[in-house]
Amino acid sequence: MKVDHKIILAVLIGILAFINIIGNALTCIVVKRTRSLHIPMYYLLVNLCVANIIMAMFSVAMYIFSLLYQHPNGIVGNYLCKFVTGETIFWIGGFTSGFSLAVIAYERYRAVVNPHDLSARRLNPKRLKIVLVICWGGAVLLNIPHLYTSQVREIDGQPVGCTEKWEGKIEGKVWSIVLVFITFLSPLAAVTLLYSLTVHHLFKGQRQIVDISQLAVTKVRKKITVNLIAITVLFALCWTLDGVTYIYIQFHSSQQMTVTRKIAILLVCLNSAMHPFLCAFTSQDIRRALKRIICRGTLNSVDTRADFQRTSRRLANSQNASKLDHIDTWITG
Repeated sequence: MKVDHKIILAVLIGILAFINIIGNALTCIVVKRTRSLHIPMYYLLVNLCVANIIMAMFSVAMYIFSLLYQHPNGIVGNYLCKFVTGETIFWIGGFTSGFSLAVIAYERYRAVVNPHDLSARRLNPKRLKIVLVICWGGAVLLNIPHLYTSQVREIDGQPVGCTEKWEGKIEGKVWSIVLVFITFLSPLAAVTLLYSLTVHHLFKGQRQIVDISQLAVTKVRKKITVNLIAITVLFALCWTLDGVTYIYIQFHSSQQMTVTRKIAILLVCLNSAMHPFLCAFTSQDIRRALKRIICRGTLNSVDTRADFQRTSRRLANSQNASKLDHIDTWITG
């Protein structure tokens, strides 16, 4: 890549990383400080946010810090490639994010189709721990080959970045197809199927609803489901180029796709940066909790008791005015 391309990429990565970290960190803080959000599915949302933050941090290490220093070679350089400047840790967060979206889609489907079903198929704290272990453990295992293959790429004896040493080999070709299938195509297929079934259930069920309150509930559920479909479409659009370029590079052992590969990584970063706005901030529960935290901080700094009482009354009146607001959340349906 030319120097100007690297600078443009670094600026875009920096902007997306900033948005990513702020949005996902705010979501984690809101869930942590709001007792009513201490339920398995909001913890799953926090898990998604943590994975996104990891992606943001290591995208900065890969594409911004690399402009500020000369990447070392030898053993030190190879270890930096494996754990910092390479894509290994970045994709641990990325794969976990994809797996989390698939679990969210399943829980969303169960919540809409059977909202009062508390059977073994729904998440509880114990099963949530198992799901998180599977998501993170699977992501780590799928990245172990990258720890062995990542190394410094040199041109005329000068280190210029990190690459995988099995590019063009039969192992790399097979692994690229398997990896794209497990981490992209399978989650995308699962999410698409589950949301399709969810939307079908909501539209089919509306014809049988005569009670006005039930109709309002269904409208809320439809709005949330449409939002989650947007998440799926964004996931598909942003990850497709990455899968195509990764397979191409492994089959052709060529650096011709270098710029395109960087753009693919940029799109993946865009996907993770948009999750707070599509997953979290569209929820009434998250927005209401965030407003309470902001108001509480402002009132503490001003230290005005009357303002605190007025704010409390407004919140109480708002909560009593519409009981249906409780279901306006991406999780409970």
